[in-house]
Amino acid sequence: MKESVSEIYAIIVRFLIRAKDWLDEGKLMRAVHSVLRPSELYYDDLLEELQVATQNATNIAIAAAQAEQRDMHLTLLEVKKLITTHQQLNAAAQLNTNRALSDLQFSQILTHITNIPLETPEKCLQLAALDRKRRLRKTRAPFGAFWTTPQFMAWNHGTVSSLIMIRGNFMSRDLVKSFLVDAVECSRSSDVPVIWALRYPGMVESRLSTVELLKYLTSQALKQCAEPTEGSLALSCSRYQRSSTENDWVKLLADSLSGFRCIYILVDVELLHPDLESLSKEFSLPHALLALFRELSERRVQTIVKVALASYGSVMFDGFGNQEARSFIIPVRAGKRGVVPTQVPGRSKVLRTGRLRKGQA
Repeated sequence: MKESVSEIYAIIVRFLIRAKDWLDEGKLMRAVHSVLRPSELYYDDLLEELQVATQNATNIAIAAAQAEQRDMHLTLLEVKKLITTHQQLNAAAQLNTNRALSDLQFSQILTHITNIPLETPEKCLQLAALDRKRRLRKTRAPFGAFWTTPQFMAWNHGTVSSLIMIRGNFMSRDLVKSFLVDAVECSRSSDVPVIWALRYPGMVESRLSTVELLKYLTSQALKQCAEPTEGSLALSCSRYQRSSTENDWVKLLADSLSGFRCIYILVDVELLHPDLESLSKEFSLPHALLALFRELSERRVQTIVKVALASYGSVMFDGFGNQEARSFIIPVRAGKRGVVPTQVPGRSKVLRTGRLRKGQA
């Protein structure tokens, strides 16, 4: 580019020299040269050289500008790539941070609600199953197969949330306990969500309050449900820490159940200590569970919750009137010896001859 500009300057200087020579001539010589050497012949060669040199300089300038634009474009592409990579790294870092925060909050919630004087659900089930095998060696008094009654079948086959209360006595306690163990094992073998609270030998001194029972069930539901998000945990973590009454924990249990399509809750109410059953005299666990069904319905949650409370001596069911007793309570009466089938035919499961269809789970 410098050479082109220098060439243009050189041509201009040569033109100015010729013009000065023409001005230095006298009038007579100018008149002669105007005929013998007209201006077109005297200056055209320089003008043509100047035009060519100027065009060359212009072409070089255009090429240089295009090269500079190309370099600038490549630089911008590299900068854009670096920015994109940086954003991806930041997004990944933020995602990992949120995940770690969610795990931490979830761990805090579970730590808060699992501090209960009861073995883990799996351990309770194992101990209860071993006790069932021991009881099977003994001779039992014959009792009717309550799981074949229309009331039980309607509860098991229904497509809405429902509650049954199995009411036995001291003589039928082995049958009721075996039913709960078989029901949990059948549900688990068919991949139907189920949470439970079972009594096992040796836990006479570690019976629970109603709040502890609700915490126990809530912790199982949280572990089985889909992984919660950081935002939802941030909103609810403080609720778990502040909740103290039975009604508070019933609402938290409802929250933990909202992620299921269908879930069974099986509870041996003999777990509850007679002096610690409720912190509030007005509170009733069966009525609270019925209120839980209504709350899920009001939230437009499609979860189907099937609850079975089993008793063989507790006074919890005494608070129901005759009309309510006929609706919810299934008595275990004397009769022919009942056999609890535990087979799982195909993709369905039998729950005391009642089926939990896979389509409902």
